[in-house]
Amino acid sequence: MQFTILSQKVGVFEGFFDFLSFISFLSTKELKPFSFCILNSLSFFEKSRPFLEQHNAIHLYLDNDIAGINTASYAKSLNEKYHDESALYKNYKDLNDWMINIGKGR
Repeated sequence: MQFTILSQKVGVFEGFFDFLSFISFLSTKELKPFSFCILNSLSFFEKSRPFLEQHNAIHLYLDNDIAGINTASYAKSLNEKYHDESALYKNYKDLNDWMINIGKGR
C-alpha cells in the first residue's frame, strides 16, 4: 500500500481518545506539521511501520502499561526516528487520563 506523506512528523496513539486529547490542547498551527496514526491496538504497530517510517520523526503517545512501554522500547531500538513521549503523562494511565486529571491537583 502506498501513502502520500504531507508532513515531517507523525503522532502515534494507542487509542482514539488519546488522539482527541492531543488535538484538544494544540493549536491548528501546532498540528499542521503532524500526520496521525491511531493504532486502536498495539498489534497493529508492525503493519503501521511502513507508513510511520516515511516520516522524519515518529512521536509515540502509547499507554503507560507494560505493553505500551515494551512497544515504545522496541520501536526506539529499531530506529532513532522513534521518540517516546510518555514522560509527559508519566503518572497517568495514558494521555487521555492525564488530560482529564491535569487540573484536579492529583
